[in-house]
Amino acid sequence: MLRVDDRQLPEYFAWLSDRLGETFVHGPDCKCLANVRPDGSIAAVAVYLHLRQHSCELNLASDGSRRWLTRGFLYWLAAVPFVQWDMQRVTAIARLSNGRSIRLLRHAGFVGEGVLRRAYGDEDGLVMGLLRGECRFLKLGERNVIR
Repeated sequence: MLRVDDRQLPEYFAWLSDRLGETFVHGPDCKCLANVRPDGSIAAVAVYLHLRQHSCELNLASDGSRRWLTRGFLYWLAAVPFVQWDMQRVTAIARLSNGRSIRLLRHAGFVGEGVLRRAYGDEDGLVMGLLRGECRFLKLGERNVIR
């Protein structure tokens, strides 16, 4: 069974950086959650950036398996910004070529809001947003305990 871990471990940031090809480091404007297997291997990491009063940006990567997205992880992905931080919106930007990410975000309730030209060098990104009132995963309740 996977467990959700909110410790700000450097290896979580490094793992996400390797997967997304960008640099993520812990700081006052950056927090992470990881979905971790009993053996300690990482199934997924989410990093929230640009923490503002009412919104933040979500960056998410998985190990590519089909079992990383648990109900508990979905709940915590939503509960941290919307309940713990009392935010109104979460923004995600997906590469236009990454159909799997776009489908996942849409399934999670994110709505396409526009194109961010050259967001990834030569590639555009799709800006997607999720509002607290549109988030169905808060209804799951706390199924996993952080740590």
